[in-house]
Amino acid sequence: MEFEPASWSICESAPPGAYGLWWPAPEDPLFAASPARESIGRAYRALDGLEFSFLQFLLESLNLAGDRFPNLPECGQMIPVRVAQGPAIVLAISREKGLKFHFDKAATAIAYRNEFLKAFAEFAENWREAQRESPAGWWAHCEEASLCAERVNPPVSVGTILIRGDKA
Repeated sequence: MEFEPASWSICESAPPGAYGLWWPAPEDPLFAASPARESIGRAYRALDGLEFSFLQFLLESLNLAGDRFPNLPECGQMIPVRVAQGPAIVLAISREKGLKFHFDKAATAIAYRNEFLKAFAEFAENWREAQRESPAGWWAHCEEASLCAERVNPPVSVGTILIRGDKA
Protein backbone atom coordinates (compact mmCIF):
# COMPACT_ATOMS: atom_id res chain seq x y z
CA MET A 1 0.00 0.00 0.00
CA GLU A 2 1.18 3.50 -0.84
CA PHE A 3 0.43 6.64 1.18
CA GLU A 4 -0.83 8.95 -1.59
CA PRO A 5 -2.91 11.85 -0.25
CA ALA A 6 -3.14 13.43 -3.72
CA SER A 7 -5.29 10.47 -4.77
CA TRP A 8 -7.74 10.82 -1.88
CA SER A 9 -11.08 12.60 -2.03
CA ILE A 10 -12.75 14.71 0.63
CA CYS A 11 -16.07 13.43 1.97
CA GLU A 12 -18.83 15.83 2.97
CA SER A 13 -19.12 13.85 6.17
CA ALA A 14 -17.93 10.57 7.54
CA PRO A 15 -20.46 7.74 7.61
CA PRO A 16 -21.98 7.31 11.09
CA GLY A 17 -20.09 4.91 13.30
CA ALA A 18 -17.31 4.47 15.82
CA TYR A 19 -13.84 5.38 14.53
CA GLY A 20 -10.55 4.47 16.14
CA LEU A 21 -6.79 4.47 15.78
CA TRP A 22 -6.70 0.89 17.05
CA TRP A 23 -9.15 -1.72 18.34
CA PRO A 24 -8.69 -5.40 19.11
CA ALA A 25 -9.52 -8.21 16.71
CA PRO A 26 -8.77 -11.95 16.74
CA GLU A 27 -5.77 -11.41 14.46
CA ASP A 28 -4.53 -8.36 16.42
CA PRO A 29 -5.80 -8.81 20.01
CA LEU A 30 -3.24 -6.84 22.04
CA PHE A 31 -2.28 -3.21 21.58
CA ALA A 32 1.21 -3.83 22.97
CA ALA A 33 1.96 -6.40 20.26
CA SER A 34 0.10 -4.66 17.44
CA PRO A 35 1.93 -3.46 14.34
CA ALA A 36 -0.48 -0.50 14.43
CA ARG A 37 1.02 0.69 17.72
CA GLU A 38 4.52 0.58 16.25
CA SER A 39 3.44 2.47 13.11
CA ILE A 40 1.58 5.14 15.06
CA GLY A 41 4.66 5.69 17.24
CA ARG A 42 6.95 5.89 14.19
CA ALA A 43 4.70 8.49 12.57
CA TYR A 44 4.48 10.58 15.74
CA ARG A 45 8.28 10.54 16.13
CA ALA A 46 8.83 11.40 12.46
CA LEU A 47 6.43 14.35 12.55
CA ASP A 48 7.48 15.65 15.97
CA GLY A 49 7.75 19.42 15.63
CA LEU A 50 6.71 19.28 11.95
CA GLU A 51 3.00 18.58 12.39
CA PHE A 52 1.90 21.95 11.00
CA SER A 53 4.14 21.67 7.93
CA PHE A 54 2.87 18.16 7.28
CA LEU A 55 -0.72 19.34 7.72
CA GLN A 56 -0.10 22.03 5.08
CA PHE A 57 1.32 19.36 2.78
CA LEU A 58 -1.80 17.21 3.29
CA LEU A 59 -4.12 20.18 2.69
CA GLU A 60 -2.31 21.06 -0.53
CA SER A 61 -2.45 17.42 -1.64
CA LEU A 62 -6.21 17.41 -1.00
CA ASN A 63 -6.66 20.73 -2.85
CA LEU A 64 -7.89 22.44 0.30
CA ALA A 65 -7.05 26.06 0.95
CA GLY A 66 -3.81 26.29 2.90
CA ASP A 67 -5.26 29.01 5.11
CA ARG A 68 -8.03 26.71 6.37
CA PHE A 69 -5.83 26.03 9.38
CA PRO A 70 -3.38 28.89 10.06
CA ASN A 71 -1.91 26.59 12.72
CA LEU A 72 -2.91 23.40 14.45
CA PRO A 73 -6.36 24.01 15.94
CA GLU A 74 -6.72 24.23 19.70
CA CYS A 75 -9.96 22.25 19.55
CA GLY A 76 -9.99 19.12 17.47
CA GLN A 77 -11.01 19.34 13.82
CA MET A 78 -11.85 16.46 11.52
CA ILE A 79 -11.51 15.97 7.77
CA PRO A 80 -13.21 12.85 6.43
CA VAL A 81 -11.41 11.40 3.41
CA ARG A 82 -11.91 8.47 1.09
CA VAL A 83 -8.79 6.59 0.11
CA ALA A 84 -8.97 4.72 -3.20
CA GLN A 85 -10.43 1.26 -2.66
CA GLY A 86 -10.82 1.77 1.04
CA PRO A 87 -13.33 2.82 3.67
CA ALA A 88 -13.77 6.38 4.86
CA ILE A 89 -11.01 7.58 7.16
CA VAL A 90 -11.14 10.60 9.43
CA LEU A 91 -8.06 12.81 9.71
CA ALA A 92 -8.25 14.30 13.21
CA ILE A 93 -6.17 17.42 13.87
CA SER A 94 -5.44 19.19 17.13
CA ARG A 95 -2.62 21.04 18.80
CA GLU A 96 -2.63 18.62 21.73
CA LYS A 97 -2.67 15.34 19.75
CA GLY A 98 -1.28 16.34 16.36
CA LEU A 99 -2.44 14.45 13.27
CA LYS A 100 -4.21 11.11 13.58
CA PHE A 101 -6.05 8.84 11.19
CA HIS A 102 -9.21 7.20 12.57
CA PHE A 103 -10.82 4.21 10.86
CA ASP A 104 -14.44 3.09 10.86
CA LYS A 105 -14.23 0.13 13.22
CA ALA A 106 -17.16 -1.71 11.61
CA ALA A 107 -16.06 -1.18 7.99
CA THR A 108 -12.26 -1.40 8.14
CA ALA A 109 -10.36 -4.67 7.93
CA ILE A 110 -7.58 -4.94 10.50
CA ALA A 111 -5.04 -5.76 7.78
CA TYR A 112 -6.06 -2.59 5.88
CA ARG A 113 -5.75 -0.43 9.01
CA ASN A 114 -2.32 -1.84 9.82
CA GLU A 115 -1.05 -1.47 6.23
CA PHE A 116 -2.34 2.10 5.99
CA LEU A 117 -0.65 3.07 9.27
CA LYS A 118 2.59 1.39 8.16
CA ALA A 119 2.52 3.29 4.85
CA PHE A 120 1.79 6.53 6.75
CA ALA A 121 4.73 5.94 9.10
CA GLU A 122 7.12 5.23 6.20
CA PHE A 123 5.90 8.30 4.31
CA ALA A 124 6.25 10.50 7.42
CA GLU A 125 9.82 9.27 8.01
CA ASN A 126 10.78 9.96 4.38
CA TRP A 127 9.02 13.32 4.47
CA ARG A 128 10.95 14.33 7.60
CA GLU A 129 14.23 13.52 5.88
CA ALA A 130 13.23 15.74 2.98
CA GLN A 131 12.63 18.67 5.33
CA ARG A 132 16.29 19.27 6.01
CA GLU A 133 17.22 22.90 5.60
CA SER A 134 19.33 22.60 2.48
CA PRO A 135 18.84 22.90 -1.27
CA ALA A 136 18.99 19.11 -1.53
CA GLY A 137 16.28 18.81 1.13
CA TRP A 138 14.11 21.33 -0.73
CA TRP A 139 14.53 19.42 -3.97
CA ALA A 140 13.79 16.04 -2.35
CA HIS A 141 10.54 17.44 -0.97
CA CYS A 142 9.63 19.13 -4.25
CA GLU A 143 10.36 15.99 -6.23
CA GLU A 144 8.44 13.71 -3.86
CA ALA A 145 5.41 16.01 -3.75
CA SER A 146 5.42 16.40 -7.55
CA LEU A 147 5.68 12.66 -8.18
CA CYS A 148 2.91 11.97 -5.68
CA ALA A 149 0.65 14.62 -7.25
CA GLU A 150 1.46 13.43 -10.76
CA ARG A 151 -0.26 10.12 -10.12
CA VAL A 152 -3.56 11.99 -9.97
CA ASN A 153 -3.10 15.40 -11.55
CA PRO A 154 0.20 16.12 -13.37
CA PRO A 155 1.81 19.45 -12.46
CA VAL A 156 1.86 22.10 -15.19
CA SER A 157 5.40 23.02 -14.23
CA VAL A 158 7.85 22.69 -11.36
CA GLY A 159 9.92 25.54 -9.93
CA THR A 160 8.29 28.31 -11.96
CA ILE A 161 9.55 31.89 -11.71
CA LEU A 162 7.47 34.67 -13.25
CA ILE A 163 9.34 37.72 -14.51
CA ARG A 164 7.22 40.69 -15.48
CA GLY A 165 8.33 43.49 -17.71
CA ASP A 166 9.10 46.97 -16.35
CA LYS A 167 5.94 49.09 -15.99
CA ALA A 168 7.68 52.46 -16.29
